[in-house]
Amino acid sequence: TDKMTTGLTFNNDITIKYYDAEGNEVTELTGVTTNTTATTNYTFKIDFSNVNLANVAKIKITYSATINENAVDDNTSQSNEAKLSFGNNSNTTSSTKTITTYEALFTKVSDKGVKLTGAKFRLYDALTGGNEIKVVKVREGVYRVATAKEIEDNKAVEIEAGDVVIKGLALTNYYLEETTAPEGFTKLAA
Repeated sequence: TDKMTTGLTFNNDITIKYYDAEGNEVTELTGVTTNTTATTNYTFKIDFSNVNLANVAKIKITYSATINENAVDDNTSQSNEAKLSFGNNSNTTSSTKTITTYEALFTKVSDKGVKLTGAKFRLYDALTGGNEIKVVKVREGVYRVATAKEIEDNKAVEIEAGDVVIKGLALTNYYLEETTAPEGFTKLAA
């Protein structure tokens, strides 16, 4: 079983591979049941009890989840707990992964240190040729990374200058592109 917190959206992309004692992949086995209807006990459950695992030495289960809007603005850590019960369910082992997001803060100021408003920005994951990181406005001066559904529904916005916080970021480098300059100023060339 796997239990995800509300800050994670299961991508419903489970793949299962089987290997023999020599590490060779075994043909997919029949009898595996997968329940992806979330309950209070699990997000999904895979059951091997009706499978003949006599020639199987290793099972590799792969799946993913996407951090959603609930992970970045409620000040609680998000986690994913996977549990494995075996030997007629008398033995159980579990593993928990804590999910951490980061935020970036910035203020646009003039060369004299005066805070400027009216500028608009887009966020990218690389200085040149990067992918735009779409954001939505949470409240005045606070943005977060947009979900796929929000992007699809055209809810993503440009970032308006002032005292700005962008939440839901991974720990890496980001770049801002000024798309609109404040009144009376020239747009940044780079």
